[in-house]
Amino acid sequence: MIKTRIVTSGMLVKRVQYYVPDHSKLVGDKAIKKDNIENMKITTSSGNVFYADPISRQDIMEAIVISSVIDVDETEWKLAEESNGSKIVVVKIDELKEVLLLALKAKAGLVGISDDKH
Repeated sequence: MIKTRIVTSGMLVKRVQYYVPDHSKLVGDKAIKKDNIENMKITTSSGNVFYADPISRQDIMEAIVISSVIDVDETEWKLAEESNGSKIVVVKIDELKEVLLLALKAKAGLVGISDDKH
């Protein structure tokens, strides 16, 4: 199934189309892992809840990269629904870095990669 999502970051607005795989053929642990990765949300140390599915992680990476190019340290971001009704707020780029790190650690844990060194 193809889905479309509007993504905003600061003044940048883009329409993203992405494929959502059919997990009906997956069974047991694989289906649960895949569902957890596709629906991941991360709570930062400041209490904000961010979407952290694969598309959102890519958006976060792009915002982090472009922030260094245009020399900004904050941007507008749409929080997950658990954060006061999915509102758009101004967040620090460091908070996006925290989200990305936590999301990648969570994904590693879901797929069985140990995080013993960090």
